[in-house]
Amino acid sequence: MYDIIPFSIIIISLAIILFIVVRKFPALSSVDIDSLSEEKQSKLHEQIVISRIKNRFKKIVSSKKISFLTKPGIFLKNNFRLLYKKLLNLEKKYKFSKTKIKEITDKEIYKREDALTEAQTLLKDNNLDLAEKKFVEALNLDPQNIKAYEGLSEIYMKLDQDDQAIEVLNHIIKIEENNSQAYFKLGQINFNQGDIKEAREYYLKAVKFKPHYPPILLALANVCQSLEFNEEALSYLKEAVTIESGNPKYLDRLIELSIILKDKNLAETSLSKLKEINPENKKINEYKDKIENKLVT
Repeated sequence: MYDIIPFSIIIISLAIILFIVVRKFPALSSVDIDSLSEEKQSKLHEQIVISRIKNRFKKIVSSKKISFLTKPGIFLKNNFRLLYKKLLNLEKKYKFSKTKIKEITDKEIYKREDALTEAQTLLKDNNLDLAEKKFVEALNLDPQNIKAYEGLSEIYMKLDQDDQAIEVLNHIIKIEENNSQAYFKLGQINFNQGDIKEAREYYLKAVKFKPHYPPILLALANVCQSLEFNEEALSYLKEAVTIESGNPKYLDRLIELSIILKDKNLAETSLSKLKEINPENKKINEYKDKIENKLVT
């Protein structure tokens, strides 16, 4: 019988969360947002709120504290009071106007640009909470502002909040299908999560919309080498070095891969370039030894 108590608490907890969400966001249960173009922008923010509520609930349920099993009343009282308060704060943060999207006035443009400028400065200073608020402020004035969404995605990536970052990046793509940076960031997230094949697909989309961009080419080289597509990786590194011949990072990677592929001529040529632009590089002697000892003609 006592085994039923934890299960009952979880069911009650879910019911309370559902009640709160439906009560606070009636649009989710009564409006088909996808069919109303003027409200598409608000959908993203509601998804972010709900996603955070779910994450918060998972943390509570998976907690190693035993008190909530023995004292359900205290658990519900304390944890759901915090959960409800968090919901209210999130609602205030992401509550955008659901009125029809219209052209913003000159005054609103100035406010938006001020908010974006301040947000970017705060982001550079790693003041992420305030930066987030300023990006949201800009979106209140201009719900389709790509720069604001890109700023939010960067914040969530810095905070390792991958789910929120992915939602924002996918929303950017809905607004601007050829946004290379959004695909690039989705590739980074997937690569960091260990989904190399998916990362490669996103990087390929990124380079399609922004060809000959060295950071994307380097990222593609990294995923291809992880998948043991070494020849393909080599082609991307060669292109990156051609575009930015003075960048030691690209030359460094090109030397490493040419040694793996036993291409002595390419390795020696790339090493000579590295010596010219970065003679103090500590890896020069290491590469020289590897070329002499491993790449015997």
